[in-house]
Amino acid sequence: MRVPCTKCGTEILEATAKANGGFCGPCARGGGFCVVCGKRVWEANKVGEYIHMNCAMKRRDEEVATTSGISWSRPNEIDWDALCDGILAATLRCFARVAEANEGRAIKDVVVAYRIGEGVRVEPCMTFFDGAYLNASLDDDSLFDDLEPFDSAITRIEENLDDDQSEEFIELLESRVPKMMEQVFSGLERSSFGLDLAEGCAKTLKEF
Repeated sequence: MRVPCTKCGTEILEATAKANGGFCGPCARGGGFCVVCGKRVWEANKVGEYIHMNCAMKRRDEEVATTSGISWSRPNEIDWDALCDGILAATLRCFARVAEANEGRAIKDVVVAYRIGEGVRVEPCMTFFDGAYLNASLDDDSLFDDLEPFDSAITRIEENLDDDQSEEFIELLESRVPKMMEQVFSGLERSSFGLDLAEGCAKTLKEF
């Protein structure tokens, strides 16, 4: 005779239910169900929530879209001017926070690096005259909270495309993003990156 697991409803042997206090084997071992898709998750995350990694990323992207007001879902919906302005403003804030954390250190060169694919990633990097090198993304992930809405918006579009559409979208990004980043870089240069730069400091835009 079979009875439903009192946690997930799966039909199990009566002997199993009796041995596990009414639970099926997975539920008895602490398994649960993803709060997003409802499918089985064998272990809870660090905060005790049952959620698949992909579901967690999807939920985060949806939350970012809601709070930022950026809800692009198809390539033709992208507002390139808004994307350019947003990345410029967010990157300036990143540099300003780096400058505040490194006050008094002379900066030898600055690089604005960006990557196309799986979003549009922008990384402020700099070398100090004392030889130290700082990649802001490795130093402090929170520096990129301001950039995340734009990165997530592009990633979310990519997730909704089939293979052929995805190839076309990458080609679109490869044609539009370098020109957009040149505009961003020009805006950054005019503001001296929000940093107290040493005379003759080299400034470079780089794709990686």
